[in-house]
This record gives sequence, C-alpha cells and structure tokens, in this order.
Amino acid sequence: MQTQTIRTTISLPVDFHSQLRLMALREKKSISDVLMQKLAIKKKLISMSLQDDFDFFAKVRGMGEQIDAVMSVRKDRDSH
Repeated sequence: MQTQTIRTTISLPVDFHSQLRLMALREKKSISDVLMQKLAIKKKLISMSLQDDFDFFAKVRGMGEQIDAVMSVRKDRDSH
C-alpha cells in the first residue's frame, strides 16, 4: 500500500540542501526519500528518549516516602 503524500515547499540553507542532494545521488534516491529516512530516524530517537524519561520517572515514583500532597498543604495552611 502506498503512503499518501502532500507536496509542499520549504526553505533550506544552501549547505543543507547540497548535503541532501549529494546523499540522494550516492544512495540513488530522491531528496524526499532521503529526507523522510532522516526524519524517521530522528522521530525514533525522540520517541526512545521520551520512553527513557517515562521509565526514569516511573522508577523514581516508586522510591521514597508516599505523601498526601493535599493533606500536607491543608496542614501547612491551617497551622498559620
């Protein structure tokens, strides 16, 4: 099944466009294919990074003393 695409125009720095064009020539692909490949890799890295963050916070959540934040705020408020 073919992925639907939209044709658009973007502005790129000259050196970046040159690098993309050279990559496309070397890989015998279109600039669009090379760019989509690079974006897919970047998206995966971002996704992995977010998952690492979620895993870290899940781990930290299990550490330390459990507190009732609402009760603590009320207690602090009522003590003044």
